[in-house]
Amino acid sequence: MSRMEFMQALERALSDVSSEEREAALQYYNDYLDDAGPEHEQEILAEWGTPWKLAESIRSGMDNRLDEGEFTESGFFAGEQRQCPARKGSPFHEKKKEEQPEKEPGKQSPNVWKWIAIALLCILLAPVCIPVVLSLVAVIVGIIVAALAVAVSLLIAGIAILLAGLLVAGVGIVKLFAAPAAAAVLIGGGLLLFVLGVLLSLLFGWIVLKSSVWLFRTVVSVCRKPFHKKEGCR
Repeated sequence: MSRMEFMQALERALSDVSSEEREAALQYYNDYLDDAGPEHEQEILAEWGTPWKLAESIRSGMDNRLDEGEFTESGFFAGEQRQCPARKGSPFHEKKKEEQPEKEPGKQSPNVWKWIAIALLCILLAPVCIPVVLSLVAVIVGIIVAALAVAVSLLIAGIAILLAGLLVAGVGIVKLFAAPAAAAVLIGGGLLLFVLGVLLSLLFGWIVLKSSVWLFRTVVSVCRKPFHKKEGCR
């Protein structure tokens, strides 16, 4: 419902009150919406509810006592009911500061007791937890070192196969004129060993290189964590 439709419906709903009271009510709510601005009109209209509900609130508090009360966002209030808190979140009303409950003297915050309990628990479990953690670290390091050792061994084996292939091919070349058939077999086998050695050397060399880089980055990251300061909320 638009502002115009709301105000027209409110005017019809207040048709049973005096023209003076009706004009005063319409003037107040129109001024209220003007102060709020177009960007807040729908929000305010939704808070007021229907025009007929607002009109009923106005009539129930008015009772021909226009001079003894005032209009508010919730209707008309007279006498002791005149004070009405400002609408929550309105940019054109002063916001009341919420009163912060004062802490009782000597009363510790629940968070303090929580951290104390955690600290005591850590102290009690330290004799058990520290050896377990060290054992897990030792197992993990041992597995990583063993894996690297296997990769390095395979790399060395690949290099050895490569050299063996070169040696066999060289022997075949030397015997090429003395025993051509045997020399051809030796040269072919030596070349196959050479190619196999090159492939294995490249494969396991790549594995060793990647594993070493990952291990180095992991160690650096773990060592930096105790000195890393988390930025707090501003």
